[in-house]
Amino acid sequence: MASTAKGRAWDIVGIGTVGLLGVMGVRRRHELSQGPPVNGGANRLGRDLELEGVHGIVTGASSGIGMEVAWGLAKAGSDRVDMACRNLGRCEKARADLLARCLTAPPADDVVQGFSLGSRAAAGSMAAHRRGCSETHRRLVCAHLELTEPKSIRNFAGEVKSRSNGCRMVLVNNAGVMGEGGMDQSWEIDAGDFQLWTNHYGHFLLTCLLLPAMGAGSVVAMVASRAHRQGSLVISCQTSMEGDALSSESVEGTTGLSKMLTAIGLGWYARYARSKLCNVLFAAELQRRYPDCPACVAISPGLVNTELLVGAFPPALSESLRSLSAHFLQTPAQGASHVLIAVAAAADTKLDELPLYWHCGKPELPSAAAQHTGLAAALWRASEDVVGLS
Repeated sequence: MASTAKGRAWDIVGIGTVGLLGVMGVRRRHELSQGPPVNGGANRLGRDLELEGVHGIVTGASSGIGMEVAWGLAKAGSDRVDMACRNLGRCEKARADLLARCLTAPPADDVVQGFSLGSRAAAGSMAAHRRGCSETHRRLVCAHLELTEPKSIRNFAGEVKSRSNGCRMVLVNNAGVMGEGGMDQSWEIDAGDFQLWTNHYGHFLLTCLLLPAMGAGSVVAMVASRAHRQGSLVISCQTSMEGDALSSESVEGTTGLSKMLTAIGLGWYARYARSKLCNVLFAAELQRRYPDCPACVAISPGLVNTELLVGAFPPALSESLRSLSAHFLQTPAQGASHVLIAVAAAADTKLDELPLYWHCGKPELPSAAAQHTGLAAALWRASEDVVGLS
């Protein structure tokens, strides 16, 4: 866990490099043009989703994209949406904040075709709006889930299966970390594996445990990132036509990317990109192993102003970055709308026609490594070993 002064300096340089690119909004204009209208976000799209009878689960729903996705699923009619979070206090606050925001927002039907409603009609509309807010809020339930602890994952999955076995589920594996600064010293996990456990292994175990309980029409959505294109992954294989190991860099035709990133102070980002590559590979292998159910997609929401990015920075830079990001990056509601678009497509599209990877509301091809069937199958087997499912 300790770092040398030189290493810490390089970490700051590396973090500053990535942060500057983000704050400058390199892709923001393009990303916003890909998705739904800015006004409305997850709430607007939620009206186009029909999820009656669905049990929704969103990991990392105490803030950011996860919080907005949970509200969108509940607003779309899900019977119950579990906001699966590490910190229940933060989750309950997010749940209360969502209700307060809904109650203070004007009803969507206060204006019809450009004409304001009369006072009596407006009062009725406001009453209906308040009832809708309360009903949506009622469907949200905070639940404890620590993705770095297999016991916590198994307990949570057991509770879900006892309540909703065989029902239609929408599982949004959203929780994620970038960097290793938020590690709890009590966790029995190496710093280098912290991101991989939170972003991949934990979601792999949770999904595999819930698969037998998922009914027809279920959806699994992996919130990934375009960073998967910089991800480097090498998996040792006992039996492989391609040798003793499968390497993402040999698939992509590049060498030493991870080492280069580490050398310039971006080792933490290299590990983050690796975990995001694992997200897309996992979704691809899930599609192949379960062609009938559930529908599975991997989603890159683009650059979004959340704690994921800001939390990777030293405290001295965090506040400045937070204020700048609000002007240059997408809002969490905008990022969530991209996730909900892909969920809606997964719910309504024939599985053999469903695109695997979505970026900012539109399907596109992932990296060559993410499309490699041998690498995806090897990752699945290796992940089973790590989480104890072999």
